[in-house]
Amino acid sequence: FRLEKRDLQQLNIDAEELPSVIRPYVIGRDLVQKLEEKWIIDFFRLSEKEASIKYPHLFQVILEKVKPQRDSNRDKFFRECWWLFGRARPDLRNGVEKLKRFIVTPDTSKFKPFFFIKSNYLPDVQLYSVVSDDAWILGVLESCVHQIWLNKIAPRMGKGNDLRWKPSVVFDPFPFPDATLEQKEKIRELGERLDHHRKQVQAQHPEITITGMYN
Repeated sequence: FRLEKRDLQQLNIDAEELPSVIRPYVIGRDLVQKLEEKWIIDFFRLSEKEASIKYPHLFQVILEKVKPQRDSNRDKFFRECWWLFGRARPDLRNGVEKLKRFIVTPDTSKFKPFFFIKSNYLPDVQLYSVVSDDAWILGVLESCVHQIWLNKIAPRMGKGNDLRWKPSVVFDPFPFPDATLEQKEKIRELGERLDHHRKQVQAQHPEITITGMYN
């Protein structure tokens, strides 16, 4: 399903004018280290027949490269719906479609940064999504209050004992501040400034990563 620039060129597809079934794809490393451009063939909401008729060249790619592996997959869904990138997750997709951006954070990382990404991006399964475009939410999640909460109750993983942001454990029970409208607006402004600053630094200095900034 995954395409890189050379794949788009071979398919005569302009990266600036992508068909709706090719989505930019982002993984955790792209956020905390260096963004590597990649895309996913995403036939969400299309049947096998519809995908083959509407997008024959892209369907052929999946038929040749994916179906042989999916045919032996133990998971019934992936065997039978071999032309689909992954499970639909309709709540996430339907929520994100109404927004221009939403919040994501890596499942596992030394630090726990939160980012706005554009709603046309398809997040990897190892990224957790918060379906909100409100910088007040991002500002609270980046605050020391949430980070202290996270360090107290989040599970950990790997040699680095890195924090895992499990929504059912960390996000769902988190007591968001009972802030006034004025306080929310201030936090919202700070969230926007933080998100803009990090992206601006990375754009001007590609060698600087989020991990480097937080270190």
